[in-house]
Amino acid sequence: VDEARLSRALVAARADLVATAGTTLAEELAVAGSCEQLGIAFAGPGTRILRRFADEVGVRQTARKLGLAVVPWSDGVVAAAAEATRHAERLGLPVRVRALAGGDAVVRVVDRLEDVAGVFEDVRVRSLACSGDARVVLEAVRADAVRWTVQVLADASGEARVAGVLRRAHAGSVLDEAPAGLPLEVEDALAAAALRLAGALEVRGPA
Repeated sequence: VDEARLSRALVAARADLVATAGTTLAEELAVAGSCEQLGIAFAGPGTRILRRFADEVGVRQTARKLGLAVVPWSDGVVAAAAEATRHAERLGLPVRVRALAGGDAVVRVVDRLEDVAGVFEDVRVRSLACSGDARVVLEAVRADAVRWTVQVLADASGEARVAGVLRRAHAGSVLDEAPAGLPLEVEDALAAAALRLAGALEVRGPA
C-alpha cells in the first residue's frame, strides 16, 4: 500500500469516516494508520489491535493458553529444513507449509515427507523475496474440514459481541475448523471462544 498516496486521497475526499471490506490485514493496517495520522475516524480496530493480530504466532499461543482448540501446527516459526521435517512427522501428512507473510502465493501442501525440506526452503525464499519476511510455519491439513469465520464487534471500552459466524476460506484463521452443517451448539462454542480470545487480546473498537 502506498500510504502517502492513500493519505492524499483521503484528504482530497474530505473523508470523515473510512471503512474497509475485502482487504488484507496489511492493507487494513495501512488504512487505519493513515486515518489515525489524519484524525479521520476508522470503522474498525486501531493500529495497536491490528498489529497484535498481525502477530499470528502470538495470537495462536494466546488461544492455546486459554485452552481453545487450535489447528495442530509447528507451535512457532520453523527455523530450518530439518526442523520442518520433524514437525511434518509429528503432525502427519499432508502438511501445509505456509509463510506468515506473502498471502496465498507462498503456501504449499506437501504429501511426501522427503519433499518437506525442499518445499520449506522454497516457501521461505519466495516469502523473503515477496515481503522481506522469511518466517514459515507448518500446519496439519484436514481435507474434509470447513473453515468458519467469527465476526466480533467491540466498542471502545472492549465490550464485545458476536455479529455472525460465516462459512468461508481464510488462511489466517486460528480456531480449529468445524465440520460442515454447523450445529447450533458448535456455533455457540465458536462464538464463545472468539469472545474469550478477543478479550484476552484486548480488542477495542473506535472511540
